Amino acid sequence: EEAASLEPSNAGNLVVQSKAFEAAQRGDEAITSSRMALALEPHRWRHQQRVGLAFARAGRLGEAVPFMQRACEISATQEACANYSVSLIGTQRVEESRAAVDYAESLGATAWGAYNLACFWALSGEAAAAIDRLGRAVDLGYTDALIKTDTDLDSLRNDVGFQAIVARIDERVTERRQISDSVFPWQYSSPGA
Repeated sequence: EEAASLEPSNAGNLVVQSKAFEAAQRGDEAITSSRMALALEPHRWRHQQRVGLAFARAGRLGEAVPFMQRACEISATQEACANYSVSLIGTQRVEESRAAVDYAESLGATAWGAYNLACFWALSGEAAAAIDRLGRAVDLGYTDALIKTDTDLDSLRNDVGFQAIVARIDERVTERRQISDSVFPWQYSSPGA
């Protein structure tokens, strides 16, 4: 909050503030902060998506849809367009969600795009497709612990394939922590220095 108050025209600060409010379960404030960031930089698809996510996580999925749609239109990225399909399926707009997911599937694969596609397929009751997309997400570098708490994936929790993917992510996180605890190249001293 302090960073945003010190520099209220910095959209990045407002996005971070929105995420912090969201984590503190202060949904209305998360929505307000994300909308302020969007007002400052309306051309940024990630700000559109951030507003949509803030609405969705505040339990106001119907209000998320237009922002997710705009993020998809602006970016034409798998991440944003798969998120749009998730918002549509969550509001029971099945035919529209199928068209949106088909489009998202046709776009260049990204870690978050594949993850969001997995969410769509899990919500649609297509466990095999969801597990396949989660595997692809990990192959593309996905390592976020969100997979353990994301309610979109609740239908997969007891699936052996899902559990194996979570284990892969846990291994990757452990490896990254070991690397970050090591000495970095610029910390080496040359012999005799």
